[in-house]
Amino acid sequence: MQLSQILKKGFWILVFKSFGALLSFVALLLIAQVLGVKGYGLFMLGLTITNILSIFVRLGLDNVVLKNVSSLRESSPMLSEGYLVSTLKVVIVVSVFMMFFLYSTAEIISTNVFDKPNFASVFQIFVFLIPVNALVFIFAEYFKAILKPLFSTFWQSIFPPLLFIFLCLFSIFYGYEISLETIVYFWILGFVGSLIIFYVFRFLQKSNRLIKKIRL
Repeated sequence: MQLSQILKKGFWILVFKSFGALLSFVALLLIAQVLGVKGYGLFMLGLTITNILSIFVRLGLDNVVLKNVSSLRESSPMLSEGYLVSTLKVVIVVSVFMMFFLYSTAEIISTNVFDKPNFASVFQIFVFLIPVNALVFIFAEYFKAILKPLFSTFWQSIFPPLLFIFLCLFSIFYGYEISLETIVYFWILGFVGSLIIFYVFRFLQKSNRLIKKIRL
């Protein structure tokens, strides 16, 4: 890849990430406006906890995917895919276990750790973000490894806050009541949407490779 191409891709990745950060900032402003100080505080507490835990459940395997898939994607595509599949299996098991554990202990954690009994119901919704967020991150690293960084950055950084803002504005426009729980569901849906796109795109890509092999 020529230097000009690298600089061009780097520029657009920077633009995408900056735009994604701006959308996230707008989304948080919207949350503060809708929920007020107290509701916003509970939302940020839940978001911070789940973001930290999603890093933990990845076990650093996202770096393994980025490194090994990028180095093996041409010389050994089957082994390259094997790294992704194995990583997904481990992350799914760990994150789902973490999710169920936190869901069942949400009241204890909310009362005894944070001294916020009213946080329990919100936290029980937020825990569903842990496996979704972790898988989105794994897929994002995978698509970076196969030289699709703009695709990866768009669906990881831009689409989730964009969909969240759309759902909030849609609800406000049509006069639907928006509670803290609703806000959390909208936030999770943004990442679920990205996860679905990542999975479908990889499935189609894998199917195309299989069709080419059959034709050969």
